[in-house]
Amino acid sequence: MKNRIEWIDTIKAIGIFLVFYGHYVESLYYLEGDSGVTYVQYKFIYSFHIPLFFIVSGFTAKQQRVSLIFIRKIFFQRLIPVFSFAILFVPLWLIYNRFKGEGMIRTVVEKGFAYLGGQPQLNFMTWFLICLFTTEFIATCSGIDLRKKTRNVVIGSGLILAGYLITDNIVSIAIYTRLALNFWFLHESIIALGFYLIGNSTYTLLTSLSAYNKNIFYVALSVSLAFIWLSATYLYEPDIVIMSLSKHGTFVSFFTNALLGSAFIISIGLLIPPNKVTNYLGANTLILLGLNGAFFHFINSYIAKWSLTEHSWWYITFNCTLTTIISLLICVPFVTIINRYFPQFFGKPDADGPLLKPLHTYAVFRFLQAKEPDLLHDTQLTSGFKDVVPNKP
Repeated sequence: MKNRIEWIDTIKAIGIFLVFYGHYVESLYYLEGDSGVTYVQYKFIYSFHIPLFFIVSGFTAKQQRVSLIFIRKIFFQRLIPVFSFAILFVPLWLIYNRFKGEGMIRTVVEKGFAYLGGQPQLNFMTWFLICLFTTEFIATCSGIDLRKKTRNVVIGSGLILAGYLITDNIVSIAIYTRLALNFWFLHESIIALGFYLIGNSTYTLLTSLSAYNKNIFYVALSVSLAFIWLSATYLYEPDIVIMSLSKHGTFVSFFTNALLGSAFIISIGLLIPPNKVTNYLGANTLILLGLNGAFFHFINSYIAKWSLTEHSWWYITFNCTLTTIISLLICVPFVTIINRYFPQFFGKPDADGPLLKPLHTYAVFRFLQAKEPDLLHDTQLTSGFKDVVPNKP
């Protein structure tokens, strides 16, 4: 296993906890309505949890150049898990459709065809991976210099605004582009790229501040929390942000809450001492994200109907927290099986064994050896492929 940055794993652990929590409280919200506690919690989590993940994804991004190796690398890391979870969920959909009295095969086939447009209907949680794939592809093709940190914060903010305007006026724009909204999440990836660049630009600063004096993040935590309260009071936005559907509300509210909420969670992540729980959750975020699809599609709504017996703040919070913890615990054996036997298909394409060799030994390496041999000796691009790249004579 590669050396991991523990405070990033802690942030990712908090983030994946909020994903499970948020998707469950969403089910409660549909039962309770806009006036309840669930609306407040659902709206709060959704205002920043996806921007947070794009910011974190940009933290350790390195400058790349467009090549077949790069494309295949992000294909293996981002899209292979999407297709793997789709295949894994086909039996679940067949059983579910049978239980609901719907067409077993037809529904699955329709959902499968949606993948041609980059819409992962068999497991919609994996939309993030498709959007991240498109985001990283655009970041590399655009030639943005990741070394220009200050400039990239400005560029990132501009991209968020541009993406917001594009998605908000997609009907008019589609007349000229002939592209439906979020074909392979192309439109939303412009916003995602903005957060990605902001994350990349602030990573060095966060690392330096953490090494200098972590007490700074107590101040950051307090300030971000205070501004979140001010934003909720004076920038009130009734709409719930759903980035997967390009629903953002007003720009000022979306941009402000996304950054404040992310700063709040990042500060917490830098203050919590590393431990086995956060290290585990952070290291397995991708798998847990996909497994959450089972709860989102098939389980949460039934638990919500059964458990919504009170509407108090304390009961809703306890209900959601307990359900989230139990859901994560249920995932543990599945995470273990995937990591032990099929890691190559779920975000770890360079893993060797026990059943499969690294994925690039089956496809990328053999193709590039014949077609683009010089690329195999680009140490920056082949850092993940060193076990199969021969020494250059």
